Amino acid sequence: MDDGKGYIKDIKTDTRKKVDSYFENGKELLQKVEKDARLIVEDLLETGKKSIDKIPGKKSIEINLEKRVKSIPSRLNLPSKKDIENLNQSMKALNRKVETLNSQYAA
Repeated sequence: MDDGKGYIKDIKTDTRKKVDSYFENGKELLQKVEKDARLIVEDLLETGKKSIDKIPGKKSIEINLEKRVKSIPSRLNLPSKKDIENLNQSMKALNRKVETLNSQYAA
């Protein structure tokens, strides 16, 4: 006599198959949603890039921003590239003089 174990086993198997099927369908759906979302974001970015060029006063904003960024090192009392190059030249000249003096005293 069957006490229902076979019936329960069949229900478990069917349930497992359905859950696996739902899981696979969910994966496929998620991949499609991700792809669609990526396309939407790319489209929004492209639209934004095109629109940014149409902003009135964009050039003056860029110029002012560039000036402010360039002024930051002087505000912080940092040396400029030219200052460092001049210092480097002076150091080379000083090293040459020291080498000359060393060679004179060595002789």
